[in-house]
Amino acid sequence: MKYTLMLSLLAVLLLASFIQARAGTYTVTTLDDHDDGSCDSDCTLREAINAAQSDCWDAKDLINFAISGEIHLSSPLPTITCPLVIDGDSRITLNGDSSVSYALQIVAWDGSDDPDVEVKNIKVKGFTSGIIASPQGQLSLDNVEISDCSFGLVIYSNSIAGSKLTASGLRIHDNGQGVYIGGPGSTSIYILRSYIYSNSLQGMTVTGDLSNINIGNTADSSSGNFVYGNGAEGILLMGNVYGVTIAYNKVGLDDSGSPHPNAMGGISLVNGPNKNYIYGNDISYNGYQNLLLRGSDTNGNTIEGNFIGCDPLLDYCYIGIWIGDGSSDNVIDGNIIAGHRYEGIAVVGPSNRNVIMNNRVGSFARDGSYLGDRNSGNGAGIAVISAAAPDIHYPFPVYATGSIGPGPDSTSLSNNEVASNRGSGIILIKATNFAISDNFIYDNSLHGIYWIGSSGFASSNDIYENDGSGVRIEPFFGSGPMATSPSTYSDDVISSATSGSGLSFNFIEGNGQYGIFILDNPWASLDSLNSENLIWPNSPKDAVKIWFGHVKLHDSSGNPLSGTVEIYRNGDSSPYYTAYCYDGNCGPPGFDLNNVTKWLWIVEEELSDFVVRNYNPHRFSVSGEMLSSIYYWNGLIDPDESGGALESPPGSGAFRYQYASLVYAVPTTPTPTETPTEAIACRVWAELNASSIYPISPGKRVSYALRIGSDCDRKLSVLSKLRLPDGFTPLMNESWAKGSFELEDRELILRSPIDPYGTYVLNITGIAETYLGDPLRVQANISCLSSDCIVYDERSDDPLTGVRYDATMRPLSSLEVYAPLNEDVRVLMNLSIYGNFTTSLKGCEGWLLSLDSIQLSNGSKLQRPRGYLNLRAMNESSCMISFDIEEPSDDFKPLLHSGLSRYVSSFTLIASSYEPELSLYANRNIKPGPFPLRVRVSNPGALNLSAEVRIPLRSFKLLGTFITIGEQRVVRDELIWYLKLPPKGRADAQFILLPAAEGEIREEAILRYEIAGKVGELRKEIEVVVERIERNSSKGIDSSGVSGNSTRTSSEASKIPERANETSISEETLSNSFNLSKSSDRNNSSEIPRETVQGSGYSVGYILIALVVAALIISALLLESLRHS
Repeated sequence: MKYTLMLSLLAVLLLASFIQARAGTYTVTTLDDHDDGSCDSDCTLREAINAAQSDCWDAKDLINFAISGEIHLSSPLPTITCPLVIDGDSRITLNGDSSVSYALQIVAWDGSDDPDVEVKNIKVKGFTSGIIASPQGQLSLDNVEISDCSFGLVIYSNSIAGSKLTASGLRIHDNGQGVYIGGPGSTSIYILRSYIYSNSLQGMTVTGDLSNINIGNTADSSSGNFVYGNGAEGILLMGNVYGVTIAYNKVGLDDSGSPHPNAMGGISLVNGPNKNYIYGNDISYNGYQNLLLRGSDTNGNTIEGNFIGCDPLLDYCYIGIWIGDGSSDNVIDGNIIAGHRYEGIAVVGPSNRNVIMNNRVGSFARDGSYLGDRNSGNGAGIAVISAAAPDIHYPFPVYATGSIGPGPDSTSLSNNEVASNRGSGIILIKATNFAISDNFIYDNSLHGIYWIGSSGFASSNDIYENDGSGVRIEPFFGSGPMATSPSTYSDDVISSATSGSGLSFNFIEGNGQYGIFILDNPWASLDSLNSENLIWPNSPKDAVKIWFGHVKLHDSSGNPLSGTVEIYRNGDSSPYYTAYCYDGNCGPPGFDLNNVTKWLWIVEEELSDFVVRNYNPHRFSVSGEMLSSIYYWNGLIDPDESGGALESPPGSGAFRYQYASLVYAVPTTPTPTETPTEAIACRVWAELNASSIYPISPGKRVSYALRIGSDCDRKLSVLSKLRLPDGFTPLMNESWAKGSFELEDRELILRSPIDPYGTYVLNITGIAETYLGDPLRVQANISCLSSDCIVYDERSDDPLTGVRYDATMRPLSSLEVYAPLNEDVRVLMNLSIYGNFTTSLKGCEGWLLSLDSIQLSNGSKLQRPRGYLNLRAMNESSCMISFDIEEPSDDFKPLLHSGLSRYVSSFTLIASSYEPELSLYANRNIKPGPFPLRVRVSNPGALNLSAEVRIPLRSFKLLGTFITIGEQRVVRDELIWYLKLPPKGRADAQFILLPAAEGEIREEAILRYEIAGKVGELRKEIEVVVERIERNSSKGIDSSGVSGNSTRTSSEASKIPERANETSISEETLSNSFNLSKSSDRNNSSEIPRETVQGSGYSVGYILIALVVAALIISALLLESLRHS
């Protein structure tokens, strides 16, 4: 037995001697890329990898380098399947020269080491894919830099237990796609402390049936990444991605804290990501929205503890968090959201059951402290709406400009602090079953809660010191250009309460336009609201209910009458409203029967100092004669009232569009004998001005105001003709005038009577549809139709029988001028409507500036600036001249009550002299097959750039495109890329071209551009030499540069997602293209599929022999032992 045990032990030791792990070190001694089968004194990286993998069982060999520089690879390196360390010592760059599919593919099998494979301190550039990783064991990437690849780092997850990838200290930049993580799988993936920036498309994309991804680590606040300056989204999650953590990253900021926006958004979850956790990030300054949740399956995500911010002066940073297209059941908790041009949070229907709680939305610093500066707040706080601009006209009257669907349902807003935003604190448009509770809503420029055509309740909120109303409740007026007309009453949506009075236990104090303002909408009585809320003190009253109404006046025979109707409130001894009648329809000045917002605003009841007063019924007098008719403006039909209303919407029980119908018996009087009098010439004067409610850009609203006055003691008739600009679409339901007007082609014709010593105002509102600062110029011709009437030009006091006026406005918040060096430029200025201005100059050192004869300097005070601004640029720079209003002029103040409720408070002119930049990159010497042509257009100055890049296709065939901005199309053998760039912006494109012939090819790319009216052109040469590469059988390299017996063509090897006529690559195309790339890679016989582990340590034959020998010895010994026993 003793001998048996000894021999058994000897057999085990014999076996162990064969399989013992022996780690080795392999030193690369040359930058060459060949493989003679041995790693000796002349050892390439390819030979070192092969040698290490021919001598591994469960050991981790080391590959280091005795040299430094670039290794130009002719084909991909061998796939790594064994435990291995590759340490470049920050001295080695792997270069694929844009002709090799990838540098490294790593299938890290599960050995005893952790990690099993390490790649560190190395640079990779110029491949279709830089590094492809599919870890089946433990993989570490540390201090790896990847650039100039179509795809930087590609990671394929799997479902192997224990598989893990940790990537830290990466620098992934200037690729097409930065990091791509694809599924399905549940590999633990950690991306930590890395810099992912300046890639043409997404910085990071996570897509497929995936989980267990960590971009940053919630357990370590220093683990986050810097993701900035990418041409699409910073981080994109797409498809059934779940359980992903994104923590402590800086998205849109570099490591110095400077803004570098990701062009298409910061973090986006699109079409399926669910139950993901986004925590503790700084997501700032990104294009369009900082954070996006979109799609019907994007549900159950938690956004917590992030700072989401921007600068509202930037023209690309619109919204903080956007939730829409069906994304539901998400939680937005404890974030700070500040400084966006539009909404801090926008929930756009149908997106249901989202919870928004514990956030600070408005003027807040990164540490959450309140700043109280509306300029650092959002355009509006939180919006829960059915559609966003430009699909909706907002603010009042609110209606859809096209067809829109339902609003969000069951949205909960609780314990938020919504303060110092430049619009309303909370906006509700067609929202249903919402709940607003325990919020602090204060110091917003418009209303605290703006409740429009929505149903829900608000309780236990503190709503105070907002410039508008604490709570304003009104209908949604439906859709279309006639939305506010009685003819479209059936598609209106009224607001309603889902519980009681809809408002309970709220503290509403110190608001500037009523505590509660209920407009043309049925609601609980003010007595009920007063008993359930503390509403005091507010200005001018604590609460009010107002209805739109008008009066119809006719005689006893039913003939319409003109004249004046005076309206008395219940209990008043003097009239409160005056209605002016033309052809039987009576309303206020500017009354328009087809626009209910131009009707009388009639108060039903008011609350002041806890006392409610009801003003129904109303009574009427005509020509001093009191009529017996009464009317109740209360949204109901009363049997004893004289008038009518429309049930709007039908079946709601709400009677709106209300009117009183009056009969007046006209007294007959003898006609007096007229005594001839000498005619006296009457003076009529006019003024035409342009203004805007918001800074103008295409799609925004523009208003023109024509004021005409008379110093005559009799009534006059005046004809006005306004020639409207081509880039202006009038909105007739928002325009008004006293008298009749009609639109013929582009000419608006107004025939209007002017009362003795009276004036009237024509206000025409429309949409700007022009681009690049084209002027919107309206021309008016005024003539008097009455006899003995002279029209004066107020600017020169010359009596004329007709006067022509111009009103010009450019559709931009700032005017842009291109100023060639040392040449005089003249810009017409006419800011007379705005009053007195103070100028401020920035970057204007060395410029010569004057307004006519007035030399401009910092702090110059100008009264109603008009004339020519003269510019001369003495150096190549940008000069910003701001005209900041001191106070509205006297002649502007009447217009503040006539529809122009806001005015532009400053006007900036930017003058600059520079050219854009065009860069082309392609390898000069290429092999037959496709090659990438990279194009970059940069706008280094302070003006907007409109451009097109033209690339001839006479010598090439276009196979595919990546473009970050704009659109491309092929027209008559020419590829044209159209784009627009903001100041300091840039755009990148990559075009995959197939040469049509061999040899030298020369073509010329052309950049045509416009900067503030200045048109120019740049040309760059494209030069490539297409070489024929013979097959080298000794190396196993075919002409496509792919080793082994690959059947893949060169076009397949460089396959990238195609894109046509879109501003960003579509998700479906991107997903399909990535899947195609994976499939193609797996079919390459020189590569090892990620599902297969091919270890190549000691010879399999030796191992089998050892096992057989050991088994025979043990069997013989056991038989001998049994025989003896």
